Amino acid sequence: MSTSKTAIGGTRRSAALGLFTTTSLALLLLLVGGAWSSARAAGPALWIATPSSGALGGLVELRPHQLLASGTPTKVKIEESIEPLANASGLAFQQNGSLWVCTLNNTVLKFTAAQLQNLAAVPLPAPRVTITSSSFAFNIGCVLDAHGNLWVVDSMNDAIHEISRAQLVTATLAGGTSNITPAVTITDSTDLTSPSFAAFDPAGNIWVSSLSNSEMVEFSTSQLGTGGTQTGHVVISGASLNGPGQPQFDAAGNMWVTNSGNDTVVKFTPAQLAASGSPTAAAIIGDDGSGTSLVTPWGLQFDSLGRLWVFNYGTGASTATTISMYGRGELAVSGPSSPTPKITLSRLQPFAAQLTFGPRY
Repeated sequence: MSTSKTAIGGTRRSAALGLFTTTSLALLLLLVGGAWSSARAAGPALWIATPSSGALGGLVELRPHQLLASGTPTKVKIEESIEPLANASGLAFQQNGSLWVCTLNNTVLKFTAAQLQNLAAVPLPAPRVTITSSSFAFNIGCVLDAHGNLWVVDSMNDAIHEISRAQLVTATLAGGTSNITPAVTITDSTDLTSPSFAAFDPAGNIWVSSLSNSEMVEFSTSQLGTGGTQTGHVVISGASLNGPGQPQFDAAGNMWVTNSGNDTVVKFTPAQLAASGSPTAAAIIGDDGSGTSLVTPWGLQFDSLGRLWVFNYGTGASTATTISMYGRGELAVSGPSSPTPKITLSRLQPFAAQLTFGPRY
């Protein structure tokens, strides 16, 4: 998505000058928050973005030992009742452990790995970087692509915004607040209606969950370099989708997504995702009969072992939110099933948006 350019005036800089510039930039990035890496981090801790609803909001870390068995986990929390963190909704880790957070208040925040490692001494760190934009209206989820660009899902504008790697680097070097115009903004008022989350498939195409019309919309890699109004390259609809939430891809390239409207988690195979249509999901996981294993599922994430963790909002009359974990055996079945989760975590924050695995701090 980026091209190699010559210097001003069309004269290519010498190799020595280019090396010096690259080395200097790398040293600067080390000073402002760790070596920059375009890849997304993986890790053993489960992180939750939790917007407030008259209470505290922010970030929650569930450390690895809290994920070994059912129960009420001890949580590491970075929360407050006011901005900037009160309405955290999406999160994405860089490879170096720095964390980008998008908020319903239309800011994008950065916390460095050093800040997250120092939570015992400074439990509520100020963001090292705050990005604002007049292009934002109501941001929910965010995700880093393989090139280090941050994509933000804007529910009110029926859009996705790309904050490029270069813009993130510039904002990091500047520190404080930066007001930017996204490098790319893609809108689709036909198929994107109240989009919430996004995920990249193995080929680098972005899939966006469209809540209000219950569709999954794919924009191909060739579409991501150009902004403006576009039509989804592939659109999946039909009875297998009902209020879709956070999507994720497993190691085989299957797309899994929560259905908040009918309390299911569904799987679509790569063959089903190859063209627009209304396929019946290859796997449909429902509640196990307890009435608590899948209740308004919203966020989900795979761990490094291929197990799936699903956040349940619960009913409108209850704040008894849970996370259900399904092992690879439960995920291997075809058609409808109602497995009992291998692990259930209870008494979590009353609201949660996006889940991701990241470093343990």
